[in-house]
Amino acid sequence: MAQPVVHGGRPWSVRLTGRRGSAFWRRLTRSPLTVAGVIGALLVIALGVFADRVAPFPFAEVHLTDRTRTPNLVYLLGTDQFGRDILSRVIFGARISLIVGVASTTIGSSLGVSLGTLAGYCGGWVDEGIMRSMDVIMAFPSIVLGIALAAVLGPGLGNVILIIGLLQIPQFARITRGSVLTVKELDYVLAARALGQGSAITVVRHVLPNCVGPIVVLASLTVSTAIGAEAALSFLGLGIQPPTPSWGNILSDGRQYILQAPWISTFSGLAITITILAFNFIGDGLRDAIDPRMRT
Repeated sequence: MAQPVVHGGRPWSVRLTGRRGSAFWRRLTRSPLTVAGVIGALLVIALGVFADRVAPFPFAEVHLTDRTRTPNLVYLLGTDQFGRDILSRVIFGARISLIVGVASTTIGSSLGVSLGTLAGYCGGWVDEGIMRSMDVIMAFPSIVLGIALAAVLGPGLGNVILIIGLLQIPQFARITRGSVLTVKELDYVLAARALGQGSAITVVRHVLPNCVGPIVVLASLTVSTAIGAEAALSFLGLGIQPPTPSWGNILSDGRQYILQAPWISTFSGLAITITILAFNFIGDGLRDAIDPRMRT
């Protein structure tokens, strides 16, 4: 069986440079769905970053004479019950969703990878203690646990990021532990330990670099999960609070006008769906490009 590519402790960088890098990108872009996901994600990121310049109106600007207007040449996606432009609010909502998705995934992956590495490499009672704690967290439905934490900590952007990040820790811990258990028994890791290399250096230089693939795939998929979780909490009134626009609270605002002004909820719902699909397609493409079993 072929061993993972190791060169100076940076196998991941080796795979993505030169001919290996070209082959990786060819595999990544081979699927039309992956390409569509990349385009969709880049579009959402661009809208979020340049929302102040792209949005036709400030997100909180009220036009009382234009309440619940149908989509037209002035308000391309219509207006809500307060006369606020739906297009502008959806664009600014993309910024909130991306901040929550990226920040919470960063928190969850950092803590989860650290705990999973510690559990997998140390083994014994350390492994048992960490993984049983992760099992306890995963025993509760994520949305129920998120609602409970939001009720305790209160709504707001910072708390939403923290809550979703904490809920992601078990996933990263489990997948990292599994990868570490496999990699730490390979010849080059055993050789490094036999030569007297310290555990910390061995983990950083030889173990973790060869566990990056599954973690990157999970992170790309987790961003979409975080966006959906934020929308759910905001829809329930436990996430981002008005007048700050979030796709979830836009949905919530429009539910009582679903018959008279369905466009209020429709376009924010479409934004959530498209963004989640885009990141899921990217995750699937990364999985296919990284996993050697998928290359045929």
